[in-house]
Amino acid sequence: MVYKLVGPDRVVVADGVDQFVSQNRCKWDINNIPINRRHTMRTSLRTRAATCQTVSEIARQLGIEWDIDANKEIPGGRFTVLIEPNASTAVELGLKIVEQDQRSADDIKAIDQLICLPAPKANTINFEVLFDKATSDADRDSWRGFDEDDRRIYPLREGQLRAIRYDSCRGMEGWTTLCLGLDTFYDRRIESPDIDEVYLVTSLKASKEKYSDAEIAEKLKLARKESAFNWLMIPLTRSIDHLVVHLLHENSELGKILKLVSDKYPGQIEWIRPGAFPDAEQRGEA
Repeated sequence: MVYKLVGPDRVVVADGVDQFVSQNRCKWDINNIPINRRHTMRTSLRTRAATCQTVSEIARQLGIEWDIDANKEIPGGRFTVLIEPNASTAVELGLKIVEQDQRSADDIKAIDQLICLPAPKANTINFEVLFDKATSDADRDSWRGFDEDDRRIYPLREGQLRAIRYDSCRGMEGWTTLCLGLDTFYDRRIESPDIDEVYLVTSLKASKEKYSDAEIAEKLKLARKESAFNWLMIPLTRSIDHLVVHLLHENSELGKILKLVSDKYPGQIEWIRPGAFPDAEQRGEA
């Protein structure tokens, strides 16, 4: 339809294949329409260099190809891991970090920040309720992107702090991005991958005359890993300056990955553990 409306020679397609998670996608390559030029963009245009470098190293630790390079023209950036088993406390501390960052940057408003959180499931922590309570107690305005009514309108006020579920955060960005309970989201994606296992098995059988149960198991294992990886990288690439990752469990799968990166590059990740939350003066922001 787009090609017919404006002509294929006037169309530029920005296809974000690096974070492709859906099973359905548009097929832009049509046999009877020539492609003038393909161009792969490898340099990050959003995230500051230090934060981007840390995220890229996380990708390498996950063992799946990630071809985004840090942009030397936008230096700076920070990566913080907040360890807090008490979810209510974690939300309060996370919002304090976001507020401190807002105060330390002249042109940053509440609306420029982003909070990402897991969707509530049965017998799990409801971060949405905790976010509502924390903002209400602090008398803070918010745009609740996880709520159906709020999602129907754009944020309208500078003082609104935006909050969105991980499943819906692709395409959004924040000067500081706070990822609440990211380890639980990652674990859930590993346990319940967004893949069509029947299609994968069928395609393997169709591509080879002989195949083994081990080959099928390995293909499914890789597909599950890729699916969880792609979902994880979406919230990890929402930040412009400061990325704050909250873990409920330090020894979770994601926690172990972050430790490997931290050990390999000392000082690249700031760790905040229970009882050690720095105030503005300790962070050099007084």
